[in-house]
Amino acid sequence: MKNILFSFLSFIHLDNGSFVSTTYEKKYKCIQTNESAVEYLMDVLAEQGETLDALFYFSSRKTKEKLCFLFDGKAEAHTHEEWFKMRIMEKFPALTEDDFYAVDYDEEKDTNESILQIIPMTEKIKKFIADNPGIQVRLHADMTGGFRHASMMMLSVMQLLRTEQFLEIGKVVYSNWQRRIIEDVTEVHRMYTLVSGADEFVNFGSVTEIDKYFESKPELSEKLDKLLNTMRRFSYAVKICRTNKIEEYVKQLRKRINEFKDEPGKPIREEIFSQIISLISKEYGVLLSSSATRTDIIRWCIKKGFLQQAMTLCTEWLPEMLVDKKICYTDDAMRKLNAEKQGMDMNQNWKQAFIISYNEKNRYSKQGASVQPVSQEGLNKALADFTAGKNIAECAEAVPEAKQFLIPFFTECRKHANIFQRIKGIDAKHKKLRIFEFKQIAPLMERACRIEWRRNVIQDVNYKDSFEQLIERIQNVDGLMARLANLPDEYYCMLLNVEKKVKNKKTETVFQDDNYKWQARALQYEAMFKAGIMETKYPDKAMDLLKGYFDIRVERNHINHANGDGLSGEESRTPIDVMMLNYLDKLQRI
Repeated sequence: MKNILFSFLSFIHLDNGSFVSTTYEKKYKCIQTNESAVEYLMDVLAEQGETLDALFYFSSRKTKEKLCFLFDGKAEAHTHEEWFKMRIMEKFPALTEDDFYAVDYDEEKDTNESILQIIPMTEKIKKFIADNPGIQVRLHADMTGGFRHASMMMLSVMQLLRTEQFLEIGKVVYSNWQRRIIEDVTEVHRMYTLVSGADEFVNFGSVTEIDKYFESKPELSEKLDKLLNTMRRFSYAVKICRTNKIEEYVKQLRKRINEFKDEPGKPIREEIFSQIISLISKEYGVLLSSSATRTDIIRWCIKKGFLQQAMTLCTEWLPEMLVDKKICYTDDAMRKLNAEKQGMDMNQNWKQAFIISYNEKNRYSKQGASVQPVSQEGLNKALADFTAGKNIAECAEAVPEAKQFLIPFFTECRKHANIFQRIKGIDAKHKKLRIFEFKQIAPLMERACRIEWRRNVIQDVNYKDSFEQLIERIQNVDGLMARLANLPDEYYCMLLNVEKKVKNKKTETVFQDDNYKWQARALQYEAMFKAGIMETKYPDKAMDLLKGYFDIRVERNHINHANGDGLSGEESRTPIDVMMLNYLDKLQRI
């Protein structure tokens, strides 16, 4: 351990050509106030078997001026700084000229310029630490001398040095000239540590600095001890994103804060901390209220920049909200059990599995009949026969396995043969049809158009048309049939709700595309809603909210896998924090 003292050099005061001496604590006689701090610290360190190894100080223009006066009957002429070093080395012969480190201070500069002089002092102390590798250095401070903002400069240096691995703050002292005593004001400086700790906990959820403040205080009250333990647990849960514990610790934190604040007769340190806790409570706001919800916790994480934590909470909590709010749910006990079983391998509860991956294969028709693979050729013949005006039942015979879809689909197309003209507003007999009415009037045709649009979006990165623009480009029902005849096998399987015949390499690559994954999952959602497997009280909002959740989950997976498409604030995509906040807004409006 090495001990160093840091100070702002004071002046020697003369009276009629003689120096004015002062005695502190009835034993420390000095002609310069800094001397008393050095002697006091030397005595304190001697009791611990230690000594002062170096002195660092700011030396102003004034302290470099020469003083001439009689000293012990002899005329002497030295600067204030020289007098200081001579006096200290005389009293403590173990200290040599090399143990004094001065940094110039120009008091004639304006305040902003003078404050910049803390940098060379900080660097000088850092170099001392570096020159003594692996040795702990304890920095003591004498706050007595200097100009009006000397204390601020010294505190700034100490704050800048806080992150040094082998440095710790020791005693902070002040030589009180009026009372002729040396005051230990260490606790006053420690308050800055406490304030920094409050800022750290408010902004980053960390308790490191608060722990530093209380680490040498074994006499903590029971309620403060419980509060600090809860703050540590909460901090740890946020850092490692223990989603199953965060809610519990938020409740505990609220309880422990209230218990501590209401405790009467607290010691001075705890009373000071009580004021700091009030600041924390104000900054944490709704998070510490009895009405705090999961949505509030996620918003708090986003506000504090804990985006990884917020995404994890969204991934795990949003499915439960979607189910609980009846946006996508089931009351069927067997389906809940099946979802629970499906989620076990992924450590998901039934609500998470129900939203993320639940699927009842081959149960989308009311009869629950299974379907077999079909060929593209069969579909093309059915579409061509329909365009040629053949009977609907005959058309469907080309794909007998998909009759359950083709017959109602072809029937709808014949019934609404003029629907595309109505959408364009060129049907003289009907008013213009809006896009959302298209789905209401002809849901199977709308679904076929949407599958065609999804194919374009996925296969062509330059494709910019919206779904509405694609509808505008389809001239009539025959035009739709022509487009469907060109569907790749993945998409006609979506159209007919059948399984693919073959999985080739190209197909497997397509399935890795996030957009395609959503299209496939969207079709499953739609089919399960239609079959009553999934239910919703908000049919106009359910798919949008399910898509929003899917996007957040995909973004979180990209980041977890260190994918370059992670936090995309600098790119054209929506930043993840905005995406989450917008989603929470939509959810809360329901």
